[in-house]
Amino acid sequence: FRVPFTRHDRGGQEGGFNEGRQIDASAERRTRHGFDVPAWYKKEKAIDNAHACETISSMMPLDARGTAPEHFEAYREIQQEWFPYDVYARLSIFLAFMHLTHCWAYQQIGHQLQETRALFACAIVILNMFVLQNCILTLDIVPRGMPLQRLGPWALWFAYFAGVIDYMRWFNPGVQALGFVFVYCAYGIHIIYTLTLLWLCAPSSEPPAVAESPGASWWPG
Repeated sequence: FRVPFTRHDRGGQEGGFNEGRQIDASAERRTRHGFDVPAWYKKEKAIDNAHACETISSMMPLDARGTAPEHFEAYREIQQEWFPYDVYARLSIFLAFMHLTHCWAYQQIGHQLQETRALFACAIVILNMFVLQNCILTLDIVPRGMPLQRLGPWALWFAYFAGVIDYMRWFNPGVQALGFVFVYCAYGIHIIYTLTLLWLCAPSSEPPAVAESPGASWWPG
């Protein structure tokens, strides 16, 4: 029976894996080399070295080839091309949550003011959505230039006070004019906010150099 977690040297079989590398002796003792390598690793090496057919490794650029088994090299190369999909997914989720919270907050303004006349309850909802949107902007956007995207959450308060003025008990022309100003301020904020998001989400004309460091997110960070 095979005893796990022990070495099984098989003389006469192919060996000498991962040897001759420029590393110190203590580090080499901690690695799997010689005959002490998994069976799947030997099989990968045998397939890569014995078969002259066109494989993923043979089709890879020379500067992308390494000493690892073929599927590891292919996976590493594919990761270099996968990050655009990751960026697209992160942008989609970010925009979806921002639009969802804006939509829900405006729906609450209409519901609370028209149906229940609950001004304070509506203000509590707007406050929570305001804080949530600022948290999302802080976590998902790296500061670059003037942070005009921070104007977006403030449109909720302008819309809320405009709605309060519109449903006030006694009519006043001056206050009504102030409500009109609040409405146009909310529209203006949304225009600036949307254009800023389009500028932030567009591909950068000066992307940073490709770099990878331990403990940090992979490029472009």
